[in-house]
Amino acid sequence: MEKEEILSKSRNNEGKPDEYEDSISSTGSFVGLMVATILALGFFIFDIAIGKGQNYSYYAIIFGASASIFIYKGIKMVDKRNLLVGILQGSITLVAIVVHIILSLGI
Repeated sequence: MEKEEILSKSRNNEGKPDEYEDSISSTGSFVGLMVATILALGFFIFDIAIGKGQNYSYYAIIFGASASIFIYKGIKMVDKRNLLVGILQGSITLVAIVVHIILSLGI
């Protein structure tokens, strides 16, 4: 590849993240979400095992984190499927928050 061709391609991609960066970012988001899911599930099971009952705040954390990723992807990539999944998970998050508050306050 000629020097001018390389420079031309570099100028054309200026300001755009490269594929490697996108891949790393996407994998990082996925790994972070999986770690959060495993931790929340562990705490959820622990609470049940020690007799504290179910804590719906863990559901809210997991679904909230996942919803934000899907909504962000849906908006940025103009992808209705990601946006729909994000909205559904956001709805589950809101339900989990309401149930957690109701149970915590004993209503």
